[in-house]
Amino acid sequence: MINTGMILESYKSLKDKSIKLIFETQEVNEFTKDIISEIITLQGKFLQVAIIDREQPIEANEIPQIPLNSSVTAPKSGSKQVRDRLYILWSKTGKTGIFEDYYKKYINFQLDKIQKEIDKND
Repeated sequence: MINTGMILESYKSLKDKSIKLIFETQEVNEFTKDIISEIITLQGKFLQVAIIDREQPIEANEIPQIPLNSSVTAPKSGSKQVRDRLYILWSKTGKTGIFEDYYKKYINFQLDKIQKEIDKND
């Protein structure tokens, strides 16, 4: 568990109706190498976050736990995010053909680029 003071720097509404919160901290002197390492390992993971106004503090045992069957879901996988964004791109560029064909063509193009990089570095 990491407990530190932060400032809510900004937020952004996203197309999938979620929000992105950006926090900033000036308490970096409190961050040991272990804490920084823990933060890095938590990136991209589904977390419970309690945002508490320091002017109205509460006790740790007053923070509600999110039940496992909550409607809050884990973030989409990378492949799902790529597919969703490709669908948006396909929709905005005229929906030519069938989306599945567009998707396969794009993925095969990217895989070919990756394979060329692999071959170049052998």
